[in-house]
Amino acid sequence: MARRLPDKRLKAAGARRLGNESFFSAPQVKRSVRPHHRLGEVKGVEMKIAYLDHNHWIQLARAYHGKVDDPVLVRVLRILQTAIASDQLALPLSAVHYMEAARKANTGARMRLGVVMWELSRGLTLASYRAILTHELEMALAKRLPQVRPAAFTLLSRGAAHAFGMDPRPYRVPTEVGARLPQETIDRLEEIGTAIIERALVVGHAPSGERVPVFGITEYNKRFQEYLRALPARLSQLPLDKWTDALYAISIVDILDVLNEVMARHDLYADQVAVSGDDFRALVDDLPSRRVDLQLHQQVVRNPNLQPKLNDLEDWAGLAPAAAHCDVLVCEKHFANLLLRGGFVPRATVLTDVRALPVALGLDTAA
Repeated sequence: MARRLPDKRLKAAGARRLGNESFFSAPQVKRSVRPHHRLGEVKGVEMKIAYLDHNHWIQLARAYHGKVDDPVLVRVLRILQTAIASDQLALPLSAVHYMEAARKANTGARMRLGVVMWELSRGLTLASYRAILTHELEMALAKRLPQVRPAAFTLLSRGAAHAFGMDPRPYRVPTEVGARLPQETIDRLEEIGTAIIERALVVGHAPSGERVPVFGITEYNKRFQEYLRALPARLSQLPLDKWTDALYAISIVDILDVLNEVMARHDLYADQVAVSGDDFRALVDDLPSRRVDLQLHQQVVRNPNLQPKLNDLEDWAGLAPAAAHCDVLVCEKHFANLLLRGGFVPRATVLTDVRALPVALGLDTAA
C-alpha cells in the first residue's frame, strides 16, 4: 500500500487548496501526447491545435453571422474553416468553454455562439485539467522511477465527457427497438443520437427546443478572486527570499490529491517521490501546466495592484493547460501580459488578436 504524502508537510508554507457543416460527418480524432512530440497526425496530415479564449470565439461568431463589418476577420474565418476541413487545424473546446457559454442567459446569443463553436471545433475537446495533470505527473515520475509506466493519454478527443474527465455516455438505441434493426442501422442511429446530444450541450438547446440550464458565477469564482487578492499580502509576511519557496509549496499542495492518486496507482512511497524542497521544486518544473500556474502566481505577487476578476478561475483553469500543451493560444491582453512577463516562454505561441492566427499557424492565407 503506497504511503500518501501528508498535507502538513506543505501547509506551513502558506499554501492553499482550491477545491453549416453537418455535425454527423466530423471524423474521430484522438491525439496522444508524448514527450517533445505534441503535434498529432490525422489522415497523414500534421494538425496543429489552437485554443481560443471565450471572447475570441465571440469575435468569430460575429463574423460568421455577419454581425461585424471587418473584412479581415471574415477572411480569417474563411482561412480557418478551410484548414479545419483539411485536418490541418483543430480548435477544440475545453470544460471552461462549456461553462462560459452556458452563462449566456440570452438564448439567441448562446445559440449563435454555440453554432460556431460546434462547427469549428467539430466536437473536439481537450482533456480535462485533472487528466492532463495526471499524465504530466506520470511522465515526470517516469523520468525518476523506471517502475512508473505512464498510462495511455489522449489530449484531443471528442465530446463533453472528455473535457470534463467523465466516462462517455453515448446515446444507445433502446433494446426493444434495436432488436428489429440491422446492426449497421443501429450504429448509425447511435452515432447521430450522440452527435445531437453533444451539439445540444454546445449550442444550448436540443432539436426539441429543450434548453440546457444556465450556468452562473459560483462560490468558487469568488473564493479564487479573494485568494488572488490576498496573496501578495500573505507572502509579504515572509522574508523575500522565501517567496519562491512558498509559491512552489502552493503549487504542490494544490495537486496533492492527484499526486496521491498517481502514487497509489504505481505503489510509490513518499520518499521515492521527494525528500526535500528541491525535489518538490524539480517536480513542479517538470509539470508543464504547473509551470504556467507558477508563472501566473509569481506575477500576481510581484504586481499587488492587479485587480483579480471573478472569471480568473476559468481563465487560469482553461488557459494554463492550453498554454502548456497547445500550439497557439489566443487570449486577452491581460492574461498574455501575465503569462509572458519576465521572459517566460510557454509551449504555445501566445496571441491577443485572432486575426493573427493564420500567420502564426503557417496556414495558406490565400484561402
